[in-house]
Amino acid sequence: IGLRGASISGYVERVLREHLDGYKDSIEQWRKL
Repeated sequence: IGLRGASISGYVERVLREHLDGYKDSIEQWRKL
């Protein structure tokens, strides 16, 4: 159970991090307009 929980939390963290990176890029593009 511990390993599975760790993998799930790591997966969620990675997805959130990728989403935030894309959101940051979109904000920078919006500022250029």
